[in-house]
Amino acid sequence: MSRGGTAGEVETAVNGIIVPAGKRLPTLDDPLPRTYNEAMEGEFGWLWRPAVVKEINNHTVVHHTWELTTLPPGRRVIKSKWCFTFKFHGGVFVKAKARFVACGYSQMPGIDFNETFAGTPRWDSVRLLLGIQAAWGLSREVADYVAAYLNANVKEDLYVEQPPGFVVTGRNGVRLYLHTCCAACTGWCSPATTGATGATSSSRVSA
Repeated sequence: MSRGGTAGEVETAVNGIIVPAGKRLPTLDDPLPRTYNEAMEGEFGWLWRPAVVKEINNHTVVHHTWELTTLPPGRRVIKSKWCFTFKFHGGVFVKAKARFVACGYSQMPGIDFNETFAGTPRWDSVRLLLGIQAAWGLSREVADYVAAYLNANVKEDLYVEQPPGFVVTGRNGVRLYLHTCCAACTGWCSPATTGATGATSSSRVSA
């Protein structure tokens, strides 16, 4: 399926994705960009631009993860970066994903975090639960949380560099930083655990 623009320009629909004239969809052999500028200026910039805008909207519009502020005296800034990846299903391109992340190596124990933990099940446990479900004829529900870590509650008060490509300057050129209760593995696991025991499982990151 295709639709025309000006002479010589044709947009093509591939797997439900509108591909601009002169562009193509990525393959498994295409390398991933390492920086924001590399992504925007590369061949697949037309895919990365909506991906980064969606990520920023998740933080600023949907979850209100941060607020812009100046850096208080005595506080360190956590570095940040963009991570980019292509998602494929059966070798067929599905979408481009962009995630804005804080660089863990620049965080200080006892200041930026107190503990680290990520609850991940063993496959043996998953197979056991599925076996019990099949043997007892139980139903199964699956939930997929979009931007799951942004739904977590955490106690740490963090200051992070603004995302490249979306830097806002204060009055008179004052440099601003993200004041955020940044979501983490520990914060995400805690509400899920309390929800399983009967307590409320709803959570939201407040700036």
